Amino acid sequence: MKVESRLGTKPRNRAKGTFGWLCGVVIIICLFSIKSRADDTKHLVILESMQVPIVAQFTDSFLTKINEYGSRNNLALQITRLNADGDRELARRLAVEAIASNPDIVISVATIAAQVVQRETESTQIPHLFMCVTDPVGAGLVKEIGVPSHSNITGKVHYINAQTKIEMVNRVIRKTYTNNPVHFGFIYTDYPADVSDFKRLLDITRNRTDIEFVPYKITYQKLPEHQVELLSELASAVDQLNEMVDYFWAPRGALAVHPGHDQILLEQATKPFLVGATQKSVELGALMHITADPASQGAEAATMAYEILQGKDPGTIPVSLPEGIQFAVNLKAAEKLQLVIPSDLLRLAGDNVYR
Repeated sequence: MKVESRLGTKPRNRAKGTFGWLCGVVIIICLFSIKSRADDTKHLVILESMQVPIVAQFTDSFLTKINEYGSRNNLALQITRLNADGDRELARRLAVEAIASNPDIVISVATIAAQVVQRETESTQIPHLFMCVTDPVGAGLVKEIGVPSHSNITGKVHYINAQTKIEMVNRVIRKTYTNNPVHFGFIYTDYPADVSDFKRLLDITRNRTDIEFVPYKITYQKLPEHQVELLSELASAVDQLNEMVDYFWAPRGALAVHPGHDQILLEQATKPFLVGATQKSVELGALMHITADPASQGAEAATMAYEILQGKDPGTIPVSLPEGIQFAVNLKAAEKLQLVIPSDLLRLAGDNVYR
């Protein structure tokens, strides 16, 4: 396997911190190539929205599975991996440059990249496959989930039904917490994934009397350049909600997966941090984490990509929901809160049980 890396830089007056110097990381991986660029080599471009662990998880699992398909079927692959570092304009420039090379397929990871890629490919015949997108309808990528797009796009939706999440949480807390309604503090930004997450939870609970979300919205600014400002606003939001809520519930957006987010919730909140955005949140002390499994979704997306590389029209492949759930739980946090985790949920967590 040959790996070539290229680093670019942004203008100095816009750079702040280590990540600010990055103009996207380009990794070209030649897998199973009989020749350096044989005519039958398939060229894949992967555009990641930002450098956060969950995005890397999706891409890494995708690469592992597509690697298997290439090896098993003697298929030569050239894969270009790009990262926009959370910058929409940089994502657009990277997408335009990559699409100019006429790849066989473009894979976008997370909402910003998906929106940019679709805008640049929709007038072409280049297939577009997205993953790690929580609300492709709200993001304007497709009109409906569960059906073919009849265009150049398909993908995997990174979303677990909000009703399922709420019922799992209720099963854990209701034997101990019997007051109605239970109030969840929900601090979110106007980042697309945050907004769609809150909208779904609000829609589900609007007519319920047993659960209520207490929202606090802050304006998203690009990370990591503006992490100090965002984390300061988060801390202020926690202070304001402490006396208004029973627990805190984290959204799934860019701020919630930043390492500083969990530290503030765990150290500054006077009410328990019940639902974390990532498995790492639970490892650090949040009670639980419920999401679509990134590893299985990346592999599922790779299967879709392989079918497209074999000639299948992406417009005939339904945009689909995840097949697996990732559940993690912190038993030390549960003991502190005097909560009993149902045995079936412990089995679902498997190795993702922290003490």
